[in-house]
Amino acid sequence: MAGTKPYVVEGKARVGDVQGALEAAKREAVRVAVEEILGKQRAERYRDLIEANILQEAATFVLGEPKPLGTPRVQDGQVIVKASVDVQVVALREALARVISDDGPPLPRVLVMVYEEILRRPARDPAAETAVKNALLNCGFIVLSPKGLDELRQRDIVRALRQGQWDEAEGLREQFKCEIIVAGEGFAEEAAPEPGMFPFKSRVEVEAYYPDTAQVRCSLAAEGSGMGPAALVAGKGALQQAGERIGKKLCECLSTGFTTLLNLKVKNLVLYDWADRIEEYLKSLPGIDRVLRRSVDRLNHLGEWDLVGPGARAGDVASGLRRCPEPHIVIEEVTGQSITAKADE
Repeated sequence: MAGTKPYVVEGKARVGDVQGALEAAKREAVRVAVEEILGKQRAERYRDLIEANILQEAATFVLGEPKPLGTPRVQDGQVIVKASVDVQVVALREALARVISDDGPPLPRVLVMVYEEILRRPARDPAAETAVKNALLNCGFIVLSPKGLDELRQRDIVRALRQGQWDEAEGLREQFKCEIIVAGEGFAEEAAPEPGMFPFKSRVEVEAYYPDTAQVRCSLAAEGSGMGPAALVAGKGALQQAGERIGKKLCECLSTGFTTLLNLKVKNLVLYDWADRIEEYLKSLPGIDRVLRRSVDRLNHLGEWDLVGPGARAGDVASGLRRCPEPHIVIEEVTGQSITAKADE
């Protein structure tokens, strides 16, 4: 039937409860379909929401009854039934869209810089950095590349950040408009050689920073290994493996706590101190954990901020802005998680 897809899965229940195993197969089929729609990492990130809103109602997304395949078997005190289950994937996709909206809670914009090298090789190799970026992209993050910074400049910035030179972080925030900076170093070196093959070991270390406060969100390290007929291939493989391990941990770290992000633009900032007054007022709003100043254009009287926290919902913030004592704020437009407003005396 249109809009459905069969999934072959196994359901488990106590010995003798074949019907219970078939019911468990419905849940398992819907779980597999959810992972297929969202991707495993994204499904894991929204696990609690999916459990409460989708899997507990799994039968509503199944068309008809599971079709047993073969004979049930008993293993470890359970009866296991293999079955084909028709999942209504269109209805499931629509339900997921209602439950999981990437407009809220959106995830932060992340700038990634990992300076890495294969020892005794002159060229920098971005294998670990690429793996970290791919992991973040798969989790739904907006990932930024340090365009315009050559390799030596990136290396200097990474090392400056790791040494606590926070002015570099502030400069990157202004340049790339990022909420998080991921910076680190990695290397790969040849291990004990084997005939016709090049074994390599690698280690990658990164830290995630809030660029406006220089607070370290998390500090991670991972090792990897690779082997190949050429040293460069083996070194890249080792760095990639370490980067993949870092990326998985980084997704878990950065996904926690970023409940909501809202963008605010305020026009007509004709008095010099209005931007500062608005910013201080935003910090006082309930549920706002952080206020990130993106820009204040004194010439064109325009300010832009990002608000992060459980209270950074467009309706709540718009209501709060209307109560701003000075300057008076007129809300012009609310679209999703963006507000455009105008300051007035």
